[in-house]
Amino acid sequence: MNIALGTLKGKTRAEVESIGEMIFENKLLPNLNKLGIAEMQKKRDEGYGLVILSGAFDFILKPFCDFYQIDLWQSTRLEYTNDICSGRLAGAEFLGEEKRTYLQNYFSQSTINWAESCAYSDELVDLPLFSLVGTKFLIVGRTQQMSHTPEDIKRVSW
Repeated sequence: MNIALGTLKGKTRAEVESIGEMIFENKLLPNLNKLGIAEMQKKRDEGYGLVILSGAFDFILKPFCDFYQIDLWQSTRLEYTNDICSGRLAGAEFLGEEKRTYLQNYFSQSTINWAESCAYSDELVDLPLFSLVGTKFLIVGRTQQMSHTPEDIKRVSW
């Protein structure tokens, strides 16, 4: 991670955001899993709000969320001083317990039916997030081997 962040050190926020847009358009968008995108659209059509909580860098996730009109998103953020990237994270990497805490705080004044909510993740580090919702999905690649998965988590392979 330090190598990736080091290449951004000294760049303006606009330059970093431009890099994120190029990565999204040229690398991510052409390779996104169509079944995953279809599932996301299906959930939107069923009336779910789409929330993405990711350990990915914010400058890469933002173009994805803008393109797919994600309702709420949060991710690992880069640190800037006077709009210049420091090459460091602004806080901790956004994983596991941090996701659960963020979601609970964000929706603390809302009436959320957590039992009727669902969550998807590709890592068991998100068990704290899974603990909030009624339906949990672990996304595993076709060739990915997962050790024990808790019984209440459905495995999907896209």
